[in-house]
Amino acid sequence: LAIPSELSWIRDALAVVASETFSSVSAPVQHAAVAAFQGNAEIADYLQHSRRVMSALLSQCAQILIDAGVQCAMAEGGFYLLPDFSGFEHELHRRDINSGRALAQQLLQDTGVASLPGSEFGLPEESLVLRIALVDFDGEAALDACEEHAMNKPLDADFSRQFINRPIEAMEKIVSWLAQNS
Repeated sequence: LAIPSELSWIRDALAVVASETFSSVSAPVQHAAVAAFQGNAEIADYLQHSRRVMSALLSQCAQILIDAGVQCAMAEGGFYLLPDFSGFEHELHRRDINSGRALAQQLLQDTGVASLPGSEFGLPEESLVLRIALVDFDGEAALDACEEHAMNKPLDADFSRQFINRPIEAMEKIVSWLAQNS
């Protein structure tokens, strides 16, 4: 159907409406969200175990970096760490690593550990801060194993090594890389 040029505004308006209609969240996802927000025992258990797994992973990964001299706040939620490598500024600058972007690129090249520079999140370009997502593990296996551990006992390093080891190994690669370059 051809629309005369003087009525092209109708075509444009319909395109905007169609874009909003066809790009919205699908009905099944909307229904799942409603169920999740209403909550039930199964969702509460899932969230509790997810928090336990991520808490163990975040604290162990942060501690590995802190023990190596990297400034890293202990995360209280989520799945990101935001380590600050400014304590290694002199050593990094000697290697022409003068920004978080350069640091992220060099770490990826030398260790295979991916990260994003803090400048992507509003920090100054020259800051030596990275954001690292701790998501490279089998979440289903970790949650299943977590359900087998007593709720009153923290998930220990043995649990982490068995079920959420890849992010921990990534932090150890970073620490080893720092030691080799200091």
